[in-house]
Parts: sequence; structure tokens; C-alpha cells
Amino acid sequence: ALQILIIATGIIFINVVFGYAIVVIKQQKTMLLGYVTTAIVALSLYLILIPRYSFVAAAWITVLAEAMMLAMNYFVATKVSGVRVSITTTLKALLAAGIMGIVVYQITSLPLVVIVLCAAAIYGGILAVTGVITKELLVSLVSKNS
Repeated sequence: ALQILIIATGIIFINVVFGYAIVVIKQQKTMLLGYVTTAIVALSLYLILIPRYSFVAAAWITVLAEAMMLAMNYFVATKVSGVRVSITTTLKALLAAGIMGIVVYQITSLPLVVIVLCAAAIYGGILAVTGVITKELLVSLVSKNS
């Protein structure tokens, strides 16, 4: 069941971004019906399937519920904000995170501050090399904060 729940954990990790976006764009009331629907569906499935399939059913229902919430949050956040998720940028960020993770795993014996600085440099460097972070982006971020 833990192998199944790790899927739910990944979905939750992604959904946190869209959940915060929902708050930022003030759409919590819009999401209420979706959250209630998800809760009713999940609770119904728990009551029906757990007696027969035990904790495996509970794990898969949890994955389903998290996926439902992700889909709803994504739909509302992108529809209201007009912002779309770039698959290319997402894949580049995952690549950078993977490489950073491999390096960090290899240097765990170093002081934490060194590990954090190395991780930030690697992640940011890969995002810069792959074009995710551009000079124009950095300039726009600095000018908006001034």
C-alpha cells in the first residue's frame, strides 16, 4: 500500500502549487463544491471497497481523490488566471531537480550550508543553461521588486 500511496504523495506535491494559486486568485468558494464532491466520492468508495479489498482499496481511493482535486484545482487556476503550465519547462525543472538530487546524494557528508549552496547553484545553473531562467526573466523580476 505504501507503494501506491507514494503516487498520492506525488500528486499532493504538484497540487500544492495549484492549491496556493486558488488562494491567490481568491477562488476558494469556487472550489468548495469540488472538494465536497471529492469527499463524497472518496467516502462512498471507502465504505464500499475497504471491507472487500482492505488497505489496498484505501490507498487507490486516496490516489483517485488526490487526482480529482488536482484536476479541479488545475482547471480553475488555469481558467481564471490564464496561465498555462509548460510541459517543456516542467520537464527541464524535473531534469534539473534530478541532477541536483544525484549530486546532493553524493555530497551528504559535507556541511549543510555547503550542500544547500551546491544544490542551489546546480539547480539554478541547469535552469539557466536549459533556458528556463533567462536574462530577461531576471531583469523583469528585479524591476518588479524595485
